[in-house]
Amino acid sequence: MSKTAQEFTVGVVQVSALGNQDSNLSSVALQIVEAARLDANVVVLPEYFTCPRGFNDIREYAEPLDGSGRTFSLISSLAQSLGIYIIAGTVPEMENGAYYNTCCLFNRNGDLVGKYRKKYRLNVLGEFLPNETQVAFDVNEPVIFRTEFVDIGIGTGNDIHLPQLALAYAAADSAEETIGCSTIISPWGDCLKSTKDKNEVICEKFCMPDLGAKCKKMHTHIGEQAIGYI
Repeated sequence: MSKTAQEFTVGVVQVSALGNQDSNLSSVALQIVEAARLDANVVVLPEYFTCPRGFNDIREYAEPLDGSGRTFSLISSLAQSLGIYIIAGTVPEMENGAYYNTCCLFNRNGDLVGKYRKKYRLNVLGEFLPNETQVAFDVNEPVIFRTEFVDIGIGTGNDIHLPQLALAYAAADSAEETIGCSTIISPWGDCLKSTKDKNEVICEKFCMPDLGAKCKKMHTHIGEQAIGYI
């Protein structure tokens, strides 16, 4: 959807994920507050931001995304109290006996307005991320996070390698005859490799006319958290 050019700030949170789930959630909360202090309008968290580095089974950390889980409650309350949009990396989700690696989208009121379930599963156990063979494959439609600043297409992890996803996001909306979105944000767990032991917030101001150059600059700084444009 076409947007009137206006400046906005994206804050990208990197977390070391060295501790247990409780300490990781505390670290993430502090970084979100810091991003808001730096005037971020949209805050992006990494893939598996609640889980200890090197965990083997997402089922151990999975929770429902119906408002009863502690990760949902924390991120929702921060989005509402700080008045910001949050793209909540990915959270291990359980629903009806199935498990998903899910990116949650919260608006300024703290409402969950969308979620994207990862399609491209990682099936090799590594130092930082789990084998995802136990994760259900979801063929849900592409998800667009609409804000007053920009319409954002959502991906996660290796889904960024799926060309059909980007094509779907760039496709014309037949009802409104406008582009689907101009930007893709894809939280990626490989950012843990470059983050090491650091917790960090990086903020960058954007405006639609200079979006491309700023995306390239921000990607250079933040390693594997992917922010791109169409």
